[in-house]
Amino acid sequence: MIVPNRAVLSTRSFSSSEESRRHEFLIEPSELADMMEKKKERLKILDCSWYLPHMLKNGYEEFLKARIEGAIFFDLDDICDKKTDLPHMVAPLDEF
Repeated sequence: MIVPNRAVLSTRSFSSSEESRRHEFLIEPSELADMMEKKKERLKILDCSWYLPHMLKNGYEEFLKARIEGAIFFDLDDICDKKTDLPHMVAPLDEF
């Protein structure tokens, strides 16, 4: 099932400096819909869904069930820095 125009914004309270930074990276669902409608060539929607092991869910399986149309699954467990013991560290640029 493809779910068009599905996006979630955090409801957490932000300081004014955090708020301005947040707006650099997050957009409203209506803005995404507008961008998708205009078929911006550079628009890439990544679904980075990830669940704690005790939740008994798989991010990729959930992605297959429902996602924003045209989204690409970005596996945080697969695309990470494997040279560290810390989980989900950003992978080196050459791995992209």
